Amino acid sequence: MFQERNRDMLHPSNGNEYFFDRDGRAFYYIMEYYRKGTVPYYDDCGQSMHHCNLVPRTQLEGELDFFQIPKPPVIEAPSITVTEEYAAQLLNNFIDMLKKVLREAHSQLYSRVSMTFVSKSFEDFAIAPGIESAIRLATPYAFSGYRILRNFPELSEHLKEDSSISDCYIQKGFRRVNSSLEVLDRLTLTIISPLNLEMEVIKEMSYLGRSVEGGN
Repeated sequence: MFQERNRDMLHPSNGNEYFFDRDGRAFYYIMEYYRKGTVPYYDDCGQSMHHCNLVPRTQLEGELDFFQIPKPPVIEAPSITVTEEYAAQLLNNFIDMLKKVLREAHSQLYSRVSMTFVSKSFEDFAIAPGIESAIRLATPYAFSGYRILRNFPELSEHLKEDSSISDCYIQKGFRRVNSSLEVLDRLTLTIISPLNLEMEVIKEMSYLGRSVEGGN
């Protein structure tokens, strides 16, 4: 990097500070080399979301040449086991979110919750009823929810194994075009869970409410 051929590109300030007008994404690999002595570049990203390269290999090699760093050996992408573990964790977190949303619905005396997820669209995510606390819980899955429902259609059957859930189903989105139906890239998950509140308890609460009002 500091060889004679690069002298015209080196303009130190304050005596020993240098500014390099280079690609910021590729510079990540340069910094990793100086931190760890290796360049974490994968020959094949596989199916993992966490091990994809930021720049093409040819661009990286150009940056390595500029900074006079040896070209790295090919690093194999993580095995599918890592991907499966990540997918399992994502699915478990999604199910936990659904149960929390259902509890929020119960707290407002709703027994049905519907969530609509749209492929490649965050803005079109919808949840009914629109309870603010439930929306906050579900929003982190507004983008990934569609992929989860599409890849795990058996999720509804799994949820119905919970004794508190009486029914659960996934519906595809359709719209009518002339005389035919067109399938939309949207999936709606509906969960039905009875409140199971004893009528005597409701009557008692209602009686107490009237008593308080009468006392005022």
